[in-house]
Amino acid sequence: MRRVLLGAGMAGLLLGLAAVPASAGVQRASISLDKTVSTADECGTSGEISVVVGTDVYYCYTVTNTGAVSFNTHDLTDDVLGDLLTQYDYVLEPSESVSLVIDPVTIDVETENCATWSAYNMSPPITTPPDDAAAVDQAITAPVTATDCALVTVTPAPSSSVAPSSTAAPATTAKAKAAAAVPTYTG
Repeated sequence: MRRVLLGAGMAGLLLGLAAVPASAGVQRASISLDKTVSTADECGTSGEISVVVGTDVYYCYTVTNTGAVSFNTHDLTDDVLGDLLTQYDYVLEPSESVSLVIDPVTIDVETENCATWSAYNMSPPITTPPDDAAAVDQAITAPVTATDCALVTVTPAPSSSVAPSSTAAPATTAKAKAAAAVPTYTG
């Protein structure tokens, strides 16, 4: 299950905030991304964790709108887990943050993965794919992106007689779980 959590009270959400000079004349568009990893079904406090082989971990992606422009469409891609959000319709106002926690991923080997969040505007927001691909290209404004990485190191299981449950890369399991997940909003 995917969860989208709204609010500014979570740790690490205010990273990258900067003042926009009143004399700038042009609205600045920017975002920051904080990717954390945890063994609990919530956002962690760090981008690095060490676990025993076969442990389930939860990745959390928190994007903060650090600019002066609202965004209504989002993409999130993880270089190991794949596409997690594609043209996701959500209005992210300036100074607001939103977090996405994905279903657990079983870790059997050291895993470092990086995510890129893209935020942009579609006019009007497109909630279903149009028949005309050119219309989509014309509706998209220039995206802004932010990237962050997480590292999970692995220690051997306490008993050497227990073999890991799988040697498959975590991406296959996580991508399938992420594709079946449905966002839940809290705030």
